[in-house]
Amino acid sequence: MAFMAAVVAVYAAQPSGTLPVLHIDTENNAPILTKTDYVAATYYLDPKGVEGVEAFGSEAAPLPLQIRGRGNYTWTGFDKKPYRLKLDKKQALMGMEKSKHWALLAHADDSKGFLRNAVGFQLSRLIGLPWTPGDAPVEVVLNGDYIGLYFLTETVRVDKTRVNVYDYDSAVEDAEDALAEATDADRAELQAALEAARAAEPAWLVEIDNYPDEEQVVVTETRPGLPEEDKVLRVTYDSPSDFITEEHRQWLIDEFTDLDSRIYAEDKERCTWAEKIDLTDLAKFFIVNQLVDNYESFHGSCKLYRDNAAHAAKSGTDTKWHFSPVWDFGSSFNRDMRHMIFEESEWYNHWIEEMYSFPAFKAEIDRVYAGFMDGNYSRIYEYIDNYADAITAAAASDKERWPQYGNDNLSERASDVKNKLRESVKFLNEEFNYEHVIPEPVEIYLMGEINGWQANSSYKFSTTDSRIYTIYVPELSGEFKIATSDWNTIDLGGSGNSPIQLGVVTPLSDRGANCTVAGAPIAEATLTLDLPAKTLVITDPSHSGIDTTSETSLKVAVINGNLTVSSPAAGSLMVHSIDGLTVVLELYPGENTFCLPRGFYIINGNKYAI
Repeated sequence: MAFMAAVVAVYAAQPSGTLPVLHIDTENNAPILTKTDYVAATYYLDPKGVEGVEAFGSEAAPLPLQIRGRGNYTWTGFDKKPYRLKLDKKQALMGMEKSKHWALLAHADDSKGFLRNAVGFQLSRLIGLPWTPGDAPVEVVLNGDYIGLYFLTETVRVDKTRVNVYDYDSAVEDAEDALAEATDADRAELQAALEAARAAEPAWLVEIDNYPDEEQVVVTETRPGLPEEDKVLRVTYDSPSDFITEEHRQWLIDEFTDLDSRIYAEDKERCTWAEKIDLTDLAKFFIVNQLVDNYESFHGSCKLYRDNAAHAAKSGTDTKWHFSPVWDFGSSFNRDMRHMIFEESEWYNHWIEEMYSFPAFKAEIDRVYAGFMDGNYSRIYEYIDNYADAITAAAASDKERWPQYGNDNLSERASDVKNKLRESVKFLNEEFNYEHVIPEPVEIYLMGEINGWQANSSYKFSTTDSRIYTIYVPELSGEFKIATSDWNTIDLGGSGNSPIQLGVVTPLSDRGANCTVAGAPIAEATLTLDLPAKTLVITDPSHSGIDTTSETSLKVAVINGNLTVSSPAAGSLMVHSIDGLTVVLELYPGENTFCLPRGFYIINGNKYAI
């Protein structure tokens, strides 16, 4: 009887109500038993009041989809299963780009607060890899049974909004469909078009894989002294796939054989493989996986793409192999962080150790790493805190449903992940010749008449990079200063008696006078402190952006997931996210490109989605 009671308790778990809920019902409650056979089903997405999330379908009018299993070890090793979804119609689920194709990742093996993939994906976005899969936490109810916290994720596939290379399979399929519907008068022309489509050079989306697959070629790695089992370099082709020929397969074998011979060349000063592999994207891919110690990142789920010449010329890119996008971070944060991913690993990582011996690649790693550390990297810490906060209640419900896998104490697990990242950074700063030191964040508070001049959590500034500190307050009034709790480490005040004007960069002084703000009280005020510069900007909703360029004719756009700002002169631009983050961007004359975390931003009163 005790066993039965435990089973009932597990299945009595319910969604937390803090995240959107995806309801899926298979036809006749059919079980999902394989990774190959789709099961007919319906779905609806209930936002549960989460701001910015759109509902799709409803309980009374669900939408059609197909569902099957996915994954390798994650499919066979856990009762909490991952799934592949194929919608009947393209939808922009959870604010991501429209598509029919999605994955529900269970992360049953993630004991780091469900943060492994989230952190890896976000680092990929921050460092600026060409495309990173979007992901969003949801709770899932399958056939009336709450099955826990999942992560709705864009699948890796050739698509204009995902891996944007020539889609050989679709081109051939479209030509076949057109010929099938042709009249006699058009058949000759459409037959020629089909033959041209088949004869076209494919673009490629492949994966260095650790599992055998029917859609795969095998190359022998030639590293001296390598055990026989590690010499097997499996290359699974995701695209093309439907219309691939033996000539295509042989080309892929020849190509990876040639790459292997170049990588294991004795002359390390001539990096001839860089003629075929994009060094910058490889450096970014490597740095991201090295930061989180993903010690099987070049062992399996290691994705590469290569465009064909015609599409590359049209899109302004190239025909090199790009290591991208990132995908599986399941082995991250497991070990001591003070070694390279190819050292002391239980998995053999193809090529990367040999690549690391080339001075040209090492120099590119050093360059990219320094730019990343000086730029976007430190934003990851606030991202981790916000992500953990957002899923805490759902993680508790998930643990009730799956006590054998669940995560609790998410704040502690988030702290563990952040500490491991800091440990990794200290090691890599020396390994990658990075001379700058990232300062530790300081706890700074807004203190004044509004809170009795006391340091408390409601008036604590947040920071993404230990340089820019921000705080939102429902109302700002009376006199105030900015200080640490001891009033000694930091004590910043005004340099005179004049009130601070909204939207104006205002210098502050050590041990300065008490500050006031013009027009007080100010509702919904955001204060942005540049600590090294000791300047403060205060804005409210009517001053959502600030432009300190000599002219106001800025052109702002989102291109390939990055914020692009064309400025007539040098200056700065204040950008606000809808969750309260404020960033000051330094502008140079001409076009400026910034990689910001995914979200919605307000710039000079206009809203932009990144």
